[in-house]
Amino acid sequence: MAGRLTISPWPAVTIDPHRDGNVDWSLDPFGQPTWFEAYQSGKWIEALIGRYLDGGPGADAYRARARALLLGWVRDVPIQARDPVTLICSSEAFPGQGWIGDQIPLVVNYQAAHWPEPGITDSSRTWSSWASDAPTRPVRSAGRR
Repeated sequence: MAGRLTISPWPAVTIDPHRDGNVDWSLDPFGQPTWFEAYQSGKWIEALIGRYLDGGPGADAYRARARALLLGWVRDVPIQARDPVTLICSSEAFPGQGWIGDQIPLVVNYQAAHWPEPGITDSSRTWSSWASDAPTRPVRSAGRR
């Protein structure tokens, strides 16, 4: 909760110097799409939720920190960048609170509507065109002779 975030394999970055939840969600210190995607997904906030749900001394501080971060996250991060698992996990710490719970169907429905067909990596091809490229004879595994 020191206002710094480490997303491996990159070094720690100060994301919240005043520790008030006022995070710049467009921050991209390494110019790396992988870092940026992991940052905006909010997945790392789940660790704070987990510490709160574990209970014990300081649990309320973890919940307060998560709330401060999540409020900015749902306000400033585009829907397509949010991880629905983070929303579901976070809603456990804030039961019945619409500011987080109401976001779950929005994100899940968005992702369902924009999910590519299984196995498609080239958007110019259809599933059936990929399937027609499949080998017509069985492929032997490397371990079998």
